Amino acid sequence: MVTTAQAFSGRWAANRRSWLLTFIPISLLVVFQELSSSFPTFGWIVLSALLQSIAMAVWALTVAAISRALTGRVTLIASGIMWTGIGVARGVVGALVALAAGVDPDWVYRICFWIAVAWALVPIVTYVLAKADESRGLLSQRDAAKRSLAALEASHIESGDARAERMAEALDDSVRPALEEIRAGLATGVHSPSDFDELRARLDTLTELTSSFSVTPQVASQPHLRRVSLLRALTGFELRRPVYAALITGVMTSMLLLPDAIRFGGWMRATEIALAVAVAVAVAIAGGFLLRRFRSRTWLRTLLGRGSGLVAGTAGAAFLVLLPGYRLGAQEIALLVLLPILFAGASTVLALAVGLWSSNGELALALEADQRALDRRRDELRAADDAAAQSLLALVRGDLNGRLAASAMALAFLADGSVDDARRPAILAGVRAHLEGAAAELDALHVPDGGLLR
Repeated sequence: MVTTAQAFSGRWAANRRSWLLTFIPISLLVVFQELSSSFPTFGWIVLSALLQSIAMAVWALTVAAISRALTGRVTLIASGIMWTGIGVARGVVGALVALAAGVDPDWVYRICFWIAVAWALVPIVTYVLAKADESRGLLSQRDAAKRSLAALEASHIESGDARAERMAEALDDSVRPALEEIRAGLATGVHSPSDFDELRARLDTLTELTSSFSVTPQVASQPHLRRVSLLRALTGFELRRPVYAALITGVMTSMLLLPDAIRFGGWMRATEIALAVAVAVAVAIAGGFLLRRFRSRTWLRTLLGRGSGLVAGTAGAAFLVLLPGYRLGAQEIALLVLLPILFAGASTVLALAVGLWSSNGELALALEADQRALDRRRDELRAADDAAAQSLLALVRGDLNGRLAASAMALAFLADGSVDDARRPAILAGVRAHLEGAAAELDALHVPDGGLLR
């Protein structure tokens, strides 16, 4: 299992996927922030967002390269420096662009704000990426276990077919011809009706055993590998604890929106946004309880769970529009767009983090169970194959053929009339004993109680 420390200090610490995932929401956040900064034109805002992204990437790549050169990996200390530096780089570049555009740079606020944003978003996104890669690895290992089990079963069936072919050859080459000789000798060499009926009954038993004989082992059915659903895990946290999940989502959203609201709109604007977030949280809680009662397919419930975050954020934005005296300026419109996106994004990232943590734990346990089942199955099939091989060897090289040959020879002596009447009972007793022994040996090769050969 990938621990939190490993996620923050491994190959996921400086990963372009995290930059791609956060590029759009962070760029929207830059737009929202700079719309209140009185830039001369919108082009300055776009330039600020672009240069901030470039500065962030350059800083992260530099820190990661230095750490890997010194230690072979991105250490936890390097990750902390990287996240703090991302915030500093964004704040400094944003202030420089503002200064170039003739706007108050507000250095301290910008730097502190973006450091807080970096520490709020980058670690959890990094953790999600690490857990997602771990999930793919665990699923790949489970697929490998399934393929190994299928290959084991195929090999077992193939070896069973080969043994069946050798068994048929052995029966056709020795056992069945000997039985025909015995039957022919019985018809011509035994004159007593009682002896004839008794020996024929024993011969019929032998024939029946020969017809039903098989060295194709049958073992317990193939083990069922437990299924683990990632989709179910993604909604499990919200369904189990909808209040807790919605509150955390609200806190994450407020951390991104309230600082600029206080800076440019004062406490009144911050209160409005806080109330809007509270409305979104309330709607998300209600949606969680409703979804918990909703019985549907897992994929549909997951889709509804992700959609509920967007609906909750939209409800918060609608609350702002309905406020008395709420004017729709550029920043207000940006806020109405940003609030649903941030709320839905925060709920999704939170669901992914908790869901992947939960499902990966289940996958790890299931993988261990798969390996144990595979080992047990391998031992079962090996034991069955060994038993079948021993039975085939006994059929080909055991005493069975000798007993049948002796019986056929004795009956042939009786049939040609070269044996006097005084010796006939002893010879018939010997034939009877040989047929009994052959039947017992062939019946023993079936191993009916072991469940391996019949």
